[in-house]
Amino acid sequence: MLLQPGETVEVKLEELLPERSGPAALSVYTCAPVLTRGRHFRWRFCADAEWGGSITTLHGVHDIPHATGSTEFIQSRSSFGNGRIVFTLPNHYDDLTDRGLAVECVDGPRVFTMTRDRSSRIDQVEIPLHNGKEPIFGDYIGCRFGQYTTPYWFSFEERAGHKHLSANHIQGQSFEFLTKGAPSIPLGDLERALRDHDIVTWPYCVPVLPVESGLEVGLSLDSSWPVLREFMLRFYSRDGRMLLGQPWTKSRPGLVYADELVGTQTAVPTSEIGIVMVDQMPHWIHPSNHLVGGTNLYGRAVARDGWRVGALLVNGSGNLHHDVEIEYVVKLFDAAGRLCEAKRSIRPFTYQLVWLDELFPDFRRHLGEAGYGAIVIRARDGDLNGQLVTVNNHQSVSLQHMWGY
Repeated sequence: MLLQPGETVEVKLEELLPERSGPAALSVYTCAPVLTRGRHFRWRFCADAEWGGSITTLHGVHDIPHATGSTEFIQSRSSFGNGRIVFTLPNHYDDLTDRGLAVECVDGPRVFTMTRDRSSRIDQVEIPLHNGKEPIFGDYIGCRFGQYTTPYWFSFEERAGHKHLSANHIQGQSFEFLTKGAPSIPLGDLERALRDHDIVTWPYCVPVLPVESGLEVGLSLDSSWPVLREFMLRFYSRDGRMLLGQPWTKSRPGLVYADELVGTQTAVPTSEIGIVMVDQMPHWIHPSNHLVGGTNLYGRAVARDGWRVGALLVNGSGNLHHDVEIEYVVKLFDAAGRLCEAKRSIRPFTYQLVWLDELFPDFRRHLGEAGYGAIVIRARDGDLNGQLVTVNNHQSVSLQHMWGY
């Protein structure tokens, strides 16, 4: 298959494998590695999965043939409700060695092993979730095995007769919590200097969406090790002014939504708050892209009955003195690569929820009979954070970060 710049192709698993049983996986390779700047042979996929009307959106993972590498990851059970979680373990490569066959799994205090199947292109590990038990901090589930690949997790829950599907690719996280206590390292000179100059290394900006949107944004940091519970909250007005800063201790495990963060203070009226920045100064420094840079974000666009697609954009920064209003352009490509675009601007420390059918009144006509395409969001002098938001008429919502190079 040959794709020209800007073109999109849709692949349906039900058409490729109409009589499949068990898990399935798609591998897509490019014969022109210059397209990925020579880093690795991969193609950026985006997948929509549906279960009983509940939708979730995934993007293709970064699989690099690496026979001597390893994969280890954990998730916090407190980030999920009741039901079950499934980890997929891709066996993509013909060079799967003996050291890559053994999989060590952790299920809270229980550790067990399984063996990957060389004859299968994909294995999976299924672990029950709470099933009525109260969540606790540090209740981890995950896997560790030799050789590198990127698993996904899929959470299946049923509540009040409705099915709820959520999924994403895993984030690598050390298994050292099994054998070591949490590290305790004093705040160093570099960390202290950054703090004193109003630089934060890991800012998470949580938009406070209006009630009429029907949506609410939350976050979970429970899958970290050591467990993070002490944070600084900074509240910004809807026009980007910082209103208040205060420390916050996360008192319970699990997801935290914007209304709970806003409710930790009483000094500022709720209606004035547009963003809550959550940051935790760690005892180590992580490379950060929040200080400088441009924006080149990609995502998929679909026009389906009962679906809406939007981009949730945040103009934030780890530099608390950030004052740049960012001009950006949204490019909408149909399946054949035909383009229409719109320009907007966004003030510092504010967010915008940009629905494609509002930004482009002829959105459906532009995507045409195919009903799919791609969006690209670009800004020359500003680093926007972009999340792809999809809602459907089953009151389901999916959130997936946009990706770029």
